[in-house]
Amino acid sequence: MSLERWKKVSQETVAQSKWSSYEHAVFDLQNGNQADYYFLKVPDSVVIIGIDEEGSMPMVKQYRCLSDEFTLEFPNGGVGEGQTLEQAAAEEFAQEAQMKASTMEKIGFFHPSNGRVQETVWVFVAYGLATTFARKDPTEEFEQLSCTAEMFEDMVAGGEITDGSMLAGWQLAKPRVLEIIEQGLHLK
Repeated sequence: MSLERWKKVSQETVAQSKWSSYEHAVFDLQNGNQADYYFLKVPDSVVIIGIDEEGSMPMVKQYRCLSDEFTLEFPNGGVGEGQTLEQAAAEEFAQEAQMKASTMEKIGFFHPSNGRVQETVWVFVAYGLATTFARKDPTEEFEQLSCTAEMFEDMVAGGEITDGSMLAGWQLAKPRVLEIIEQGLHLK
């Protein structure tokens, strides 16, 4: 028996907020049964890994209420309605890192929890950085930090980086980040 896609029969929104919705879908399965499926639906988001002239990467430390922890993260956030991925990446980078980039490369994407959440996270690498000012989201408070690629790897190994999107984003971006630093592209 070969694998087949499920056929969606219906989908309804059970609850909705400004940032996400809780969905209920019914699917027909290839074995003749039906399956109820409940999941969180979230707009696409972006993670931006910047590289400054010293080869350091801007990060933020912020409180996350669901884990009740202060986390270390690359600038990241949701894609607003009507925004392109590039616009969202530039806006989030400006708000959280207080920087703008002359070059912003889209590296790839991943689905952070494809059995529970319908979301695509897009990863960008930014360089040619300059300071800028952008008003923060009123629900966010954070400290701005920076680290080198080696320091980031040490923080991952030491359990200081715990956010899955940061870990996955780094895995996608790391080869390009190291290439940019090696070629000195971040200096231009």
